Amino acid sequence: MIISSCAILMLITVSFSSTSPITDLDEHGVCSLTYLAVPKCASTTFKTVALRLVERLGLNSCPKHCDECSTHTMHGNIRRLKDVSFYKTGDMKGKRKPKSLLLTSVRHPSSRMKNSYFFFRVSRKGEMPSLRSFTDYVSTVGEDFILRYVDPGFCSNNRRTCVKKVVENYDFIFVADRLADSLALMKLLFGLRFSDVLVTASKVSGTFDEFGNKLIKASPVMGLDGYLQSADFLRRYEGDFELYAYVNSVMDAQILSYGDVFNLTRQVVKLYLSVAQNFCSSRVVFPYDLQTGKKNNVSTCIGNSDSGCDIPCLNELSGIIN
Repeated sequence: MIISSCAILMLITVSFSSTSPITDLDEHGVCSLTYLAVPKCASTTFKTVALRLVERLGLNSCPKHCDECSTHTMHGNIRRLKDVSFYKTGDMKGKRKPKSLLLTSVRHPSSRMKNSYFFFRVSRKGEMPSLRSFTDYVSTVGEDFILRYVDPGFCSNNRRTCVKKVVENYDFIFVADRLADSLALMKLLFGLRFSDVLVTASKVSGTFDEFGNKLIKASPVMGLDGYLQSADFLRRYEGDFELYAYVNSVMDAQILSYGDVFNLTRQVVKLYLSVAQNFCSSRVVFPYDLQTGKKNNVSTCIGNSDSGCDIPCLNELSGIIN
């Protein structure tokens, strides 16, 4: 399928000076990859995909076709990382650099906020869940958290009119609520192998995070669901809701274009995700033991400690699959 440069969906053509979707990343000589990890948007899970993509593209050693290479997979507002993927001076100021990949993720604003509250306030600070505590947390987060986090600088005046422009500057946006869809679509768009999109679960309720805090499962709180549907909450995160809806509409359009090929790809991805979980679950090493909370030695961790330093295991499984 051919798309015009002004009809950029998940993939932005400006990055590769092409009017066609990428069929093989290697052919386009990618020299930099930035994955912006948005808190509580499955950022740890998708970070593993980004790190393994860095390995696949050889960016750790910098391929010969690149003058220089850079990789960033971290939390931090996009403006902290903007210089990596955007020109900052001259006639091209604000434009995307060629040979760069920019990735991030989104999540339903209500789900993200509830999960974030139980993670940061209940699990890490030991607060008793309550509507009052939740609304206090919301007030500290600020409006349109996700949109502000991923906006490279297009929304300074009116964030809620710039959603499309923000999305067009990313090469791919994962949807946390649609894990299999996101991985299957990325596999098709980027011409990846199934083994490239393997991940394992991380930060599961009842286990421990990277600082030894036991993760408390989000539970019903009197009045909370009602507040999440209130005019106040919808107003505070109107931009986030618009961003989430637009990213999903883009994803739906891309999925539709692949027809039955996507459905089959998604089924295989789900199968391999199950295989990966079974293959690696007893072999990964998290910063703190998931059952006892005892600190583990992850000083030699390769890749993503939050997901149990799982990259070596996933690479081993990939070798078997391939």
